[in-house]
Amino acid sequence: MKLKPWFYALILILLLLTACISQSGQDKIEKNIEVQEKMPSIELLYPKGGEILSNVVKIRWQTENVEQNSAYVNIYYTTDLKQFCPTCPPQKWHLLAESLDYRSNGYEWDTRKFKNSDFYSIKLELVAGAYIAEDETEDYIKVRN
Repeated sequence: MKLKPWFYALILILLLLTACISQSGQDKIEKNIEVQEKMPSIELLYPKGGEILSNVVKIRWQTENVEQNSAYVNIYYTTDLKQFCPTCPPQKWHLLAESLDYRSNGYEWDTRKFKNSDFYSIKLELVAGAYIAEDETEDYIKVRN
C-alpha cells in the first residue's frame, strides 16, 4: 500500500508541533531554574561569632532577592551547645524578636535582659512567601553584663 503525500505532510506537521511543544517546555524549565537561582536570602552581618557583647547591641543583616513587601525576619537565640557539638542533645531555639521588617536590616538587642554565658548563638529567619531562608552565627557569642 502506497501512502498519500498528505499523510507525509501530516506526519511532518506533527513532528514540528512536538518539537515546538518540547522546546516550549524546555524554556519553562530554564525560566524556572533561573527564578530558583534568585531565591530570597539573608546574611547575618553582626554578630558573626567570637564577639563579647554587653548592653545594647545591634544585630545586623542583609537580604537579597526579596520581592515581597510582606516578607519579615524572625530572630532566635540559644545557649545550647548543639551547633558545634554533633553528639549533644538537640538545640532549642528561643524567639528573640518576630515579624521584623526585612528592610530595616537590624534589631537592637538589649543583652542586659539575658544571663551571662559564653555560648550564645543567633539565628535569623527570613520568611518571604513560601520561602524561608536562614543564617546563624559561625561561632559562639559571649554575653557579659
